[in-house]
Amino acid sequence: MRQKSNTRKSLRSHVTEALARDDNSPVSRSAQLARSALERLGLNEHLAVRVSKVYELSAAPKAIRGFRDLVVRRATLDDIAGLSSVDDTPRSLVEARLQQGDIAYVGELNQTILSHTWLHKGDVFTEDAQFLARWRLAPGTVWSFNAAASPEARSSGLFVKVFVEALRSAFEIEGAARVQCLIRGSHASSIGLHEKLGFRRLGRVLSLRTPWLHVARWEGADGVRKTSTAADGALPELEFSR
Repeated sequence: MRQKSNTRKSLRSHVTEALARDDNSPVSRSAQLARSALERLGLNEHLAVRVSKVYELSAAPKAIRGFRDLVVRRATLDDIAGLSSVDDTPRSLVEARLQQGDIAYVGELNQTILSHTWLHKGDVFTEDAQFLARWRLAPGTVWSFNAAASPEARSSGLFVKVFVEALRSAFEIEGAARVQCLIRGSHASSIGLHEKLGFRRLGRVLSLRTPWLHVARWEGADGVRKTSTAADGALPELEFSR
């Protein structure tokens, strides 16, 4: 009984603290509170709340010097095992991405892949649809996703070099008019890196998912608000305003 009381007090304290913050919109604060409450009550397996920010880059970043022995190149089907080993992405998913035309750039030292970042060219991005929504991309948009480094390379700066080279290739080789990406709202270090490279925030996506209903809401930095709802296993669809 005492444990339940302590849990309620802890949850109440967390809610009070979150409500006092003024750096998020009311909808975003509600989503964050709901997510925390579900986790604390053990209901997050049945209900999921997620808040992510959308960022856009409109020009290639400057090249980064250093890492003279690092090879940054476009991956092929021969790299499936190496791509998978960086962050334990299932090999079947890596192969499916490459087969459907997604592009991976890798950072390789001594013939070992230590980092990768992915680019998607197309009208719709669906990989995160189960958790957030399907979203339509404006013509000329390249979607950046699943950028990662192996544990031994995360603090070396190697990842940043690979990421920057991939972004430059998106503009200079793939013909991107813009690069967009999604960042979990709690990943402050990732947000800081993207902003340092010239990305600007377009807005955020809030998602509430239950076994019966999936709601996705777009909150644009320009004030545009859009909500998409789907039921019975269907997927909501959004389009980011610019």
